[in-house]
Amino acid sequence: MFLRNEEKMKILLNEYPTDLEKNQFVAIDTEIFQLDPHTLHRPTSGKFGCMTVATDPDTVYIIDDPANVPVMLSKLKDCIWVFHNAKFDLTHLRRWANIEPRSRLWCTLLMDRILWGGYYDRFSLKDLARRYLNIELEKDIREDFEDAFELDKEMIEYAALDASVTLQVCFAQQSHLNRTSFDIWKKIDRPTTWAVLDFMGFRMNVERWEEMAEENKAKADEIEEGLDFNPRSYPQVKTALREAGFKGLPSTGEGVLMQYMAKYPGTKAHELARDVLACRKFSRKASTYGKKFIERHVETERETNTVFGDYRIIGAETGRMSCGSPNLQNIPVRETPEFRKCFIARPGNSIIVADYSAQEPRISAYLSQDKRMIEILNSGKDIYIEVAYIIFGEEITKEDPRRAKNQKV
Repeated sequence: MFLRNEEKMKILLNEYPTDLEKNQFVAIDTEIFQLDPHTLHRPTSGKFGCMTVATDPDTVYIIDDPANVPVMLSKLKDCIWVFHNAKFDLTHLRRWANIEPRSRLWCTLLMDRILWGGYYDRFSLKDLARRYLNIELEKDIREDFEDAFELDKEMIEYAALDASVTLQVCFAQQSHLNRTSFDIWKKIDRPTTWAVLDFMGFRMNVERWEEMAEENKAKADEIEEGLDFNPRSYPQVKTALREAGFKGLPSTGEGVLMQYMAKYPGTKAHELARDVLACRKFSRKASTYGKKFIERHVETERETNTVFGDYRIIGAETGRMSCGSPNLQNIPVRETPEFRKCFIARPGNSIIVADYSAQEPRISAYLSQDKRMIEILNSGKDIYIEVAYIIFGEEITKEDPRRAKNQKV
């Protein structure tokens, strides 16, 4: 597989493809002007730049009017749509056309994560172009779209090349694909893509959230006023705790301070370390989950506050989904359950809280058919505690499950 000569590439502006075969692979890409970098996953900012369609690596169609998106998609209805990061493009294309879930879909980003998750950690189109086509894509011009209002010649060529490369990467991926990998796409990640696209976000009690931000800041300020050093300055904390009795304190991270607090109970240093950790905790909550969270992430939908996370269908090497902008999977719950109570149901609906018990170990036990793991799970015992004990010979109780989960072989 090789990159086609850009000079031979036929770019057809505001024309439509004809005589396409059923199940023909076509690469689709969208460029958006003036996107807010914090809300790339949301169709709430930016203006239509262009929609690019590569019907073969040498032939690319481009439309620059959003009103023509439905017409272009109708021409491609029997084709297999190829995107790099389908979730992004479909999110925005749905602004201008009604797009129902379809099986004729290929995402080069997710497909590469299925094929090479754990082998590679970079999956941008530039990375895939280098991996499969042995070329370096120039991406500097992408920044021009941030401030532009209309396409110029360089932008058109850039968009056309992206679509051509995406199609070539798709063809190259097919030579590495086996039945198992395709089944993961077909049965798990493709339907999950459509499900995530229909996520409606969470309504929020913004007033209560802001009240908690003020309360946490007040608690942090109160603690800081009682200290004669800055609890957020690691050098100052280290010096103060050493002078107060933590001999040889190497650093001031939470884990190290907890160890030294256990080592020197009842000392002045123990009290200071406790106050430092508490101050940091309240400061972190006031900043990470404070008013900036509301300003950056909460949208007003029919005068109701709603927050939408950017769910990445394969966000980890293990295949787990992840979330960002903001990370709604990591809202504090153990020490401050009030944060999660700020997420409220839409009118006429309820929020159901559910969790799988030891999901990954159960899957691992099933796939490996490890008799000991299966025995532990069937007995109802805590798999993390039992495995940690087997490996380390260490008593770990249910009161400290996180420590057991974090044990590494």
